[in-house]
Amino acid sequence: MTVSALNKALLGKIETTPGTDAVPVVGTDAIRIITATPNLDASPLEYDAIKQTHGKLVGPLDERAMTLEVEFYMRAGGGLGVLPDFTPIMHAASHTVTSNAGVSVAINPITALGAVRHTSSFYYFEDGLRYNFIGAVCSAFSVDYPLDGLIRGKATIVAPFLAPTAVAFPAGLVYQTSDPIHPKPADVITDAGIAIRVGTFSFDSGIAGAVRRLIGGAEANVNTRDRSKISISKDSLGTVGDVTRLTSVTAGAFSAVTGNPGNRLGLTAAKAYYGTLKSEAQDTLMMRTIDLLLAETNGDDAYQFLID
Repeated sequence: MTVSALNKALLGKIETTPGTDAVPVVGTDAIRIITATPNLDASPLEYDAIKQTHGKLVGPLDERAMTLEVEFYMRAGGGLGVLPDFTPIMHAASHTVTSNAGVSVAINPITALGAVRHTSSFYYFEDGLRYNFIGAVCSAFSVDYPLDGLIRGKATIVAPFLAPTAVAFPAGLVYQTSDPIHPKPADVITDAGIAIRVGTFSFDSGIAGAVRRLIGGAEANVNTRDRSKISISKDSLGTVGDVTRLTSVTAGAFSAVTGNPGNRLGLTAAKAYYGTLKSEAQDTLMMRTIDLLLAETNGDDAYQFLID
């Protein structure tokens, strides 16, 4: 069998009932991705048996979990207030995605106890196979802001195990057409309203999810959310003063705006605390990485993404 690296596609749709297939379709639910890597974690049960030739014997398949590592560009939905195609991924990562029609799209974390549990259905097609991720959540979500590239989101989708099925690659895929968002030197990034020279950094939501076994089945749950973190490396810091300012942050309001109006991404954090500073020698230079830890001030407002 020949394998084509081009025959890959991802469809995603938010589930009305958690764990019930939302049936994403090619005309409205295609997600433009950079890479995707499925992993099926299904191990057979083993049991002890005293025998001279074999120590353990293999029993039935113990269905556990499956994951899909996806990477995608952050981009607008094609118009102000239009939900971006990666919305189902954000819902699976315990975020709300809200449209302010004709103005913006707000992405906020959910941390409140008793909040509505969000799951999504994803179909991943790869060279004649379809992997069905039903009742899926994310066990990781992060964003990279490179100095000389395009803003990339990364997520690990996790769901109860389902064997892939032989399905023809879908025809008629319809994708949103907005360009990826590109950070520029003129983009404004501030701490507590004071500008700092930052052109590259990363964001980690701190979310973690897993599949748990149940009698008669399994389900995926978001089980923890550590404090979210922004990591800034020295190649994006212009002066000693910038480093000094970031290492003295106690309750700064962090803000970053990148891209052009209409296809612009903003990241704000109500409270950003200095966490750690790591120094590392690379060639003849000292490279420093500074971590800012994000905290809430009211409810679930530890951070917000805004696309406008």
